[in-house]
Amino acid sequence: MDPTLALVLGVLTRFLHIASVVTLVGGIFYARVVLLPELPQSKALADRFRPWLVATSLTLLATGFYNFFMKASLVPRSYHMWFGIKFLFALHIIAVALLLTRPGMAEMKKANLMKGMVVSGLIVIWISAYLRWLARGV
Repeated sequence: MDPTLALVLGVLTRFLHIASVVTLVGGIFYARVVLLPELPQSKALADRFRPWLVATSLTLLATGFYNFFMKASLVPRSYHMWFGIKFLFALHIIAVALLLTRPGMAEMKKANLMKGMVVSGLIVIWISAYLRWLARGV
């Protein structure tokens, strides 16, 4: 692959990946901290957020796999273990987000799911920073 094209694709997919995380986790964080205490019924908001949720989830998966497979094979052995843990947390976030946009869920249950999702999101961000540090020499 042409080095310039590889650079452009690498930066673009990294940007899309980070922007998707910010949209997904930030949206749920905002909904949990700001909106949920004020709105007893948030069905309309969930319906409006669902297309964004699907788009960001698909973008996260596609760009995450692209970034992973474009990574040099010389990363430390523990990199793959931490990547697997991060991936499981990311799947948890996506699954909970999809559940949150379904109608008929009790508000208290939504609040607890959102709290767990935000915590998982912060863990994913922390693991991502650690993985970046692990791969720094590559």
